[in-house]
Amino acid sequence: DAIDYHKVDLWSLLELAWVSGLYPQEPKSLADVCQTLHIERSALHNALQDALIAAEVVRATILMFRMRNDENIRFSRPLAADNV
Repeated sequence: DAIDYHKVDLWSLLELAWVSGLYPQEPKSLADVCQTLHIERSALHNALQDALIAAEVVRATILMFRMRNDENIRFSRPLAADNV
């Protein structure tokens, strides 16, 4: 019921979403995840930006789990982080 956010591994969370049918493909790279979730990534290998992106990915993934019973969810629109 509760996740200790101090121990959440981003890739494990994405893999769980994928095997649960909530994420459309196996997560392979941060660039692919950003493209799928419509998250802008302007610089490569920027630690601060990658940390902020990771937070957005976690928010979007949690939103997927929260909305898993909503049949209207499609990946044709961005999963806005402010909806969490």
